[in-house]
Parts: sequence; structure tokens; C-alpha cells
Amino acid sequence: MSLSFGVGSIVVTSGGSAYGSAPSVLILGASSVQATATASLTSNAVSSTTITNAGSGYTVAPQIIFSVTSGNGGVIKIKTRTEGLTANGTLLGGTLLTRGYAAKLLAGTKDTSKYKFEFWTGTFKGLDANGEPYELVEANTQPALLCSSVEFATVSDFIDWAKQDYYFNLYFKLDSYSKYGTGALDANDLSGNTGYALAAGGSEYYASSYMDAALDSITEENNTYFLCDQWGDNGQSVNNTKILSFINNDSNFKKFMFVGGGYNDQKLLGTNSSTAIAQYYNSDRVLVVHSGIYIPVVGGFAAKDSIYHAALCLGRIAGLDAQVPGTYKDIRISGLVHVASKKQREQMTDNGVMHTFQDPQLGWVIEQSINTLQKNSVLYNADGTSYEHSIGKITAQMQREITQNAKVLFVGGNLNTASATDVYTFTKGYLESKLAKPNADNLIVDYQDITVVLNQDSWVVSFGFYPNSPINKLFFTGIILDKSISIQ
Repeated sequence: MSLSFGVGSIVVTSGGSAYGSAPSVLILGASSVQATATASLTSNAVSSTTITNAGSGYTVAPQIIFSVTSGNGGVIKIKTRTEGLTANGTLLGGTLLTRGYAAKLLAGTKDTSKYKFEFWTGTFKGLDANGEPYELVEANTQPALLCSSVEFATVSDFIDWAKQDYYFNLYFKLDSYSKYGTGALDANDLSGNTGYALAAGGSEYYASSYMDAALDSITEENNTYFLCDQWGDNGQSVNNTKILSFINNDSNFKKFMFVGGGYNDQKLLGTNSSTAIAQYYNSDRVLVVHSGIYIPVVGGFAAKDSIYHAALCLGRIAGLDAQVPGTYKDIRISGLVHVASKKQREQMTDNGVMHTFQDPQLGWVIEQSINTLQKNSVLYNADGTSYEHSIGKITAQMQREITQNAKVLFVGGNLNTASATDVYTFTKGYLESKLAKPNADNLIVDYQDITVVLNQDSWVVSFGFYPNSPINKLFFTGIILDKSISIQ
């Protein structure tokens, strides 16, 4: 079976005016077979187009240009910097720009014989998986003005401004332009371009190779976390698995990923449940967060998917110093879709599923910042892994800091400028700087056994350290004493 991607239709967003004959249609875009089309006129304006060959192999948005061969003025084609469907301008009720980009041609205000362009964007943020708006409902949004051009009389004047204006080039770029005769605009141009001229033609096509290329491009990036955008029933997806493979095998530094788990009590156990997702990953690099959440909205509360819960937990934990555990840290929600019982919470802890609960004094808090590692009967495993995420954060920060700082000092040196003594002294100094003290918290409580061994053109450094590990539980035992009983 083979797949091809061609041009399915052309939507006429502005038919223009004063065409003596049907203009030619040129379709540009990366393709294996060129697409072709013809235009039809009604009352000297373009009213429709007919695809004569859909072409194939289009994996980017086709570009459509109507060319004319007589008269003054010209053609200006502008691309948005934002790619894909979100850049396409959309009007609600035919007049309100709510999504994407658009431009307006207006008469000058300082000089009414001239003209100016205004460039706008819609501000509607879309709907979540439950059909609720992320922010305002679409009808209550207002478009935002991005920039206005200088007042101009000719196409050339506008082009000169567009080439050098910072704000225009922040959001847009000139794709192509041409002028006819003097390139002067007149009243017909203004009357023929009323309202918004919408950005159109943005499209999206994804292939698995794109994820591979994206991950390859960030191998050396200094980020710590990934928030996976496939959750719940898709929590064990191919792309999520690729991210974990990248973290384990390709990333220069230790990283972690958060995955939204099951939405409700029916998705705690069983197929595609939070427990199944955690057991699937079984990694100290992956944290799975169970349950949808409730957040306050105008008039009440709205339910949000587990990805929102995962995002809140990630943000709360990422904002803490590495040695500070996520345990009992509030995440400021209004409630949970699945309020788990104590027994269910114990099950989640045993199965490596992060979760929150309502503490009478602290509010909705993370019970413990645990990862999905299934080997979790002891805090430290012999292979250096731990179910406690703060310990992973400590090791990740130390790895990043010590390797980056040592690279600057020693890589590119020689046995004289980067001696064993130099490397040992640097390592000891770094570890000393990370020791926790009575009035200054830090990453580790002790270290030992620094060794520096030469292996051909590399210094191989090893050391042992004791992480500043968390206190996640307290147990008190009181013994009743009877003062009337004396022991001889």
C-alpha cells in the first residue's frame, strides 16, 4: 500500500476585482508530482478554482498565487512565521478574528491619500479534550494587533518597510512580491480589500521520522524534563516510548518524563490504566500521574484530563531545589476526578504511580514524588537507582554541573595543564561545594573515594556520595508509664 499527499481543494478567500480574463493559478510546494488548477471568473472576480491534477507528495502547505499581467499595484505574498493549521485565520460570525493571522488594508490616518496595513492575530486558545475553552470562550475573545505598517503610496514603499521592521519580521516574512507599472495603490484597492485578509493554506503532516529528527536535534540541550502530550489510553504510545529511549540512550544529560495516567477510578487498574502505564515503563526516569483534576472556572469547576495533573506536578517539582522532595507539596487544584481511598493510594505507591490527596491542613498535595521503578522495596538499589524522584534530581544536577564545569577547565588541555592532581582538586572542590550544612541546605551530606585514572587520552573520575535523601514519613511511638509502679 502506498500513500500520497496531494492538493484536495483551493479555497478562494479574496476574489479580487477588474480581471479581464481568468488569471493563471500557480501551485508551489515540495512535491513529487506537480499539482495544477484553473480559475473561473464571475463579474470580473475570481469565484472558484478547479483542480486539474491533485499532484502528490505534498508534505508542506502548498502556496497559491494568482498572477495578473496589467494595471498598477502589484502582488504581495506574506508568510506567517507560525506554521501549520493554527496560523490559518478564522472569523467567527464572519467578522470576529478568533484564530490565526490576518491583515487589513486601511486608508492612512496622517495622510489620507496613502494607505497602511495592520496585522492581527486571534486570541482564542482552543478547546480541551472535554470541549472546554482553555481561557475565554471564543465569542468573548478580541483579536490582538501585532504591528502596523508605515503609511505608503506604492507597493515598493511597503516592501521597504517590511524588509526592515522588527515586529513585522518577528511574526511574518515576505515570501514574494511584484509590482505593475508604478506600483501605486488607489481607491479601488481599498474598496476591493475590505475587512480582514485571512492567512490561509497552513497544513500539517506528521511522520514518525519527524519525532526521531526532533529528538536528535536536542541531544545536547540542557533541559531536565519532558511533558508527554500523549496520556491516558495513549500513555504507552510509540512516541512516548521513543522519548524514553532517547533519555536512556542518546541524551547527554540525565532527564525525566512525566506522563498523564488514567482519568478516573476505572483507569487505576487494568488495560491502559495508570498502573499498567507505570509497569510498562518501569523506570526511574518516568513519572506517571493518576487522575483528572478539577479547576475553578467562572460559575463553578471544570474537569481536566490527567495531562493537566501531570503538568501541575511537574511544575511544582521542577520549581524545588533538587534535594527537596515533592512529598506533601500543594498543587493548588480544586479537587480530583478520582479521590482514591487510603488502600488505593497505597496500591499506587507500591505500583509506582504518583498521585495527590487532600490533607486537612495542607490542601491537595502530592503524597510522594515517586517514579515508575518497580524495584521499589528499598530506597537505594545496588545499581544506583531509586524510586524516590528527588534522588534522581540530585544525581542529574551533579552530573550536569560537574561535567560542564570540568569540560571548560580541562578538555583541550594536556597532562601538564590538566594533570591528575588538577582534576582531583577540582572534583573535591565541587563535592565540598555541594555539602549540606546546618544553616545551608544542599545536594549531598558526604562523599568519599575520589579516584582519577588515565585511560589513553581521557581522565576517568569516580567518587562516592551520600545524597541528601528525603524524609517522607514519620513514626512516633508513645509508651504509657504507671508512676505507682516502682522498679527496684
